Amino acid sequence: MTEVITGETQQKKLRDAVEKSPLGDVDLPKDLLDFVWFRKFESTNPLVTDTKHVQGIWPDQVISHHRLGLIADDGCIVDLMGELEGEVAITESGDILSSFEADNREDQTGRSLSRFSSFAFKLKKVEKTDGPARNHDLAQTYEQQRLEGETRVLSVIEEGFKKAIGGNNSEGPGQADVIEFLGTLTPDQRLGMLQAAEDEIVDAEEEASE
Repeated sequence: MTEVITGETQQKKLRDAVEKSPLGDVDLPKDLLDFVWFRKFESTNPLVTDTKHVQGIWPDQVISHHRLGLIADDGCIVDLMGELEGEVAITESGDILSSFEADNREDQTGRSLSRFSSFAFKLKKVEKTDGPARNHDLAQTYEQQRLEGETRVLSVIEEGFKKAIGGNNSEGPGQADVIEFLGTLTPDQRLGMLQAAEDEIVDAEEEASE
């Protein structure tokens, strides 16, 4: 379970620091390092949880976190450290009680409450990377390769049409005509023609490399 802490001012301050920072470790002011961004609760019942942070710390690393106001496109690697605050109880309605309050509630109701270790998470380090820029360049390269591949396939089909009507006639059908013709075919017919054109391109490349 995680307790959300409202920190809109801190989120804005963190985003400003990230945006102004060069690549590398972001220089964070002390108030952002001391701020508790959220809390997580770990059950003290070994039958409920298979994790146990016995040393009183809970390290975590994220690339995005809505409680920090950062998303993956910001290109940050964020190191957080959860520090053990103590034991709490959580009621069925979601109320968080201190150990003292929980003891009193149990005495009054005669019902035991589930106990948890409370960890307060603070920023330890924020590293700004060029990940988003590299992803953008990769996407552009992929799109360019895809368009070039489609153009080559259409060119092969276009040349086939020109040969069918008698030679490489520059006045013959163009790629717009090819696209229009492909639209009249059934999916299987269209796939077959495109596959044949791709096979012809592969054969030509293999011959050129020999």
